[in-house]
Amino acid sequence: LSGNMVATEIRMEDVVGGTGGKIEAKARQMLADNKPGCIMVGTGPASAMIGTDIESASAHIEMESGIPTSCVELTGNQFYDVGIGRTLEAMARLLVKPMQKINGSCNILGGNVIDQGGNATAIAEWLEDKGFTVLSRWGASEKVKNMRQAAGASINLVTAAAGLPLAKYFHSTYGTPYLAAAPFGCSWADRVHTALRTGEHLFPPTCGSPEILILGEQFTANAIRETLQSEFHLQGIQ
Repeated sequence: LSGNMVATEIRMEDVVGGTGGKIEAKARQMLADNKPGCIMVGTGPASAMIGTDIESASAHIEMESGIPTSCVELTGNQFYDVGIGRTLEAMARLLVKPMQKINGSCNILGGNVIDQGGNATAIAEWLEDKGFTVLSRWGASEKVKNMRQAAGASINLVTAAAGLPLAKYFHSTYGTPYLAAAPFGCSWADRVHTALRTGEHLFPPTCGSPEILILGEQFTANAIRETLQSEFHLQGIQ
């Protein structure tokens, strides 16, 4: 799931003539050159203010194309990770079906290009080196056929806060437990691996009077803090 994205170019003046037809026309244009495993329709700020009926447009696209299609309401008025989280959950509701759990298997949730760049591949390789079978990666480039089998994972590793809504959805719908931690830094990655195997909880330390402030995505910042404390013996990090 990467690259195949088209913009409807809906503008405020389109409110008079309607916008559903514009979405469906763009979908036909895209499908003339691509045959995706699924289609997601999302709103931008302009179409959200107009009140574009993307739910009906999605239903029409699926009926005409035969390709699973869903939608997600994005206004552009919240932090980016909120939009990523909603989109990933909507994709899971569209694609994933119940299946038997596979021992030693794992999904990686939330590792999007904004927060972690190409690290989703490195994390997958790290998990496989530790003996896990990685079924799917949500937030990174991934094949639809892999995402469909995500309910078979025995545990989910959430590597960025944007993956938490999806982790909670998998837990409530398919009973899949999850660990929220980015496995960066040698000692911290070892603790993450142990927690994945044993179900150990990873609690953040008390900070006391902070002298060092880390700014960034929360899970990555946690990993940096833990590494600075355990490997470089720095304290007072928030």
